[in-house]
Amino acid sequence: MTSTIILFLITSIVCLTPAISSDLTPGDDLQTAALSGDTHALSLDDCIREVLDNNVDLRAVIDGLKISQEKITELNRRLWPSLSMMVIDNSGLGHAGSFSQYDPVTGESYIPGEGFQASANLQWSLYDGSSRRSAVRIEQETLTLRSLNLRETRRDLIRQVVTQYLSILELQAEKDVRIEQLTQAEEALKIATARLDSGSGIAYEVLLEEAYLAQAEADLFATDSAMNQALRALLVSMRRNVSQPVKLAPLELSATDDSFDSAALMAIAVSNRLEFLQYQSEINTWKMQLKMLQSSRKPKIDFTLAYSQQGQDFQSFQDGDISWSAGLSLSFSPFSDTSLTGSTQRNWINSTEFMQMSSFGIILNDGSSIKSRETEIKITILKLERELDYLKDIVTSEVLAAWEALRSSESVWLARRKNLEAMEENERIQEKRFELGLNQYKDIVDARTDRVSARIALTRAEYSMEHDRTDLRYVLGLLDSEE
Repeated sequence: MTSTIILFLITSIVCLTPAISSDLTPGDDLQTAALSGDTHALSLDDCIREVLDNNVDLRAVIDGLKISQEKITELNRRLWPSLSMMVIDNSGLGHAGSFSQYDPVTGESYIPGEGFQASANLQWSLYDGSSRRSAVRIEQETLTLRSLNLRETRRDLIRQVVTQYLSILELQAEKDVRIEQLTQAEEALKIATARLDSGSGIAYEVLLEEAYLAQAEADLFATDSAMNQALRALLVSMRRNVSQPVKLAPLELSATDDSFDSAALMAIAVSNRLEFLQYQSEINTWKMQLKMLQSSRKPKIDFTLAYSQQGQDFQSFQDGDISWSAGLSLSFSPFSDTSLTGSTQRNWINSTEFMQMSSFGIILNDGSSIKSRETEIKITILKLERELDYLKDIVTSEVLAAWEALRSSESVWLARRKNLEAMEENERIQEKRFELGLNQYKDIVDARTDRVSARIALTRAEYSMEHDRTDLRYVLGLLDSEE
């Protein structure tokens, strides 16, 4: 039973309701009244593809994915040392003008900063309590969330397109019935007029047929207007010209599976509903933020290495002294609102002379307390975990409601089909009774009206069932372009 359910629900997104007799099947295509153009029939997949390709909101989500990927690359670079180098050549400044200064010792003029200079600086954070790696993990979870939002946006757009597509086909099927109704009304009016002219009928019969014809024309106009309006809405979402001719391909009809296994349906929903993944990703993000916050109290050790060399000209630059410096710095917050800092640095000149400098400090009441923020994040995580558990109950309710709606609409469709058979038989009976003089002409017109109404009701029930099937696939998480 479970495998049957799964096979039924994983089938193509365009599977439709049970097949009925050929005279009740909608027309083979739908075409707007247009000037000229390509008459290639657009399938449901074509419409979905065009909407996804041209939707502005979807493009914005995709741009957000690119931003997250760039941020992850940038954060990963921060895990490695940073190196800066500089070379300056000021030897061409000369010894004249307002820039020159006089050296009373040598008796020569000079320009400050003139000559060759070279320097390099290396900085490396040896340990930061995993705060940088946590930042990378947070951005990775952000990327995951944006990917899920992309899929959710696609799923919502697909549902919108499927609903619009089905509504248009439903109105086309209803229009086919209205056209047939109008043709029959015109023929019936001719017969009533001929009967009146021959003396076998009365003027009241002609009046009834004229009223029936007027109503048929009004119904056809209303249906055609609604269909064109729905089609224009679809074309707008596809970013197409609303005046261009369009055909929509028909959809095959299929039967509903009578088997039911709530456990199998829930397994499908849990595996495919994006909300579960979104909640889990959001929980992971908050956990990483908590870890990064806690790491702010851990020791941070930074290492620096610097080199510099200079001279008045290139020769003196080569023979000049080389300066090196290396240092370590430590910052630590062992207690609330208390920070400890320390650093040591050694400077060398030509690797022979050096100077050692060290410092230590303590800062009280520095505002580094994280208890309130830590408590707030823990509460948020607990709240999300409870909502995730509650989500299972919500999804279960949605899945069962959608399944019951589908079964209900299937029973309504079966009832409408039986009612149409009864109305067709009633029309034949009323025509026969009129031939025998057992009823009035109005009974024939009423029977014809009832039969047309029954066909319309059956068409609407047919597509109502398909809308419910789409809703079931939506709550199961199966309306996704990645299928």
